Amino acid sequence: MSDILVEMQELTAGYQRRPVVRDVTLTITSGQFTGIVGPSGAGKTTLLKSILGAAEVLAGSVRVLGQRVNGAPPAGVGYVPQVQTVDWTFPVTVEQVVLMGRYRQMGWLPWPGRSDRRAMMELLERLGIAQFAQRHIGALSGGQQQRVFLARALIGRPRLLLLDEPTAGVDPKTQHDILHLLGDLN
Repeated sequence: MSDILVEMQELTAGYQRRPVVRDVTLTITSGQFTGIVGPSGAGKTTLLKSILGAAEVLAGSVRVLGQRVNGAPPAGVGYVPQVQTVDWTFPVTVEQVVLMGRYRQMGWLPWPGRSDRRAMMELLERLGIAQFAQRHIGALSGGQQQRVFLARALIGRPRLLLLDEPTAGVDPKTQHDILHLLGDLN
């Protein structure tokens, strides 16, 4: 039997008691490369947010890595948001964004140590953006920004990686590069 990462049973989810998706049953197992496809406003992001505990479960259930999701982000999950939802004026560097993904492992003092910084640089190098570590996140191209958020999600060594429109707003070559990188990671 496969290792079940996500299990939705007759899920109805939304916001402020208003359903966005209804009666979804879905199982995702380890090793699967799964895409949710549909028109704008169809509920793709709401499904992802249900997995993350950020959408209200109105009926049914969501289990992630064997644990019922009850409004809190589950451990073991990395998330890359839609690029257009990010405030690019927030004063933060690439390095700082990536290290945010490591805070759960840092213990009660949320300051990165040598091993955290080493892991961050290894990821930035693997993603081809190490030279931007000290640059403000808003000064990067769309593809570079996507790679930064992918690094932030990966640094926590998640068992499940969720990406919300990972190739939106980038050129065809960058789309190709991102999809091949995701295939390699899988």
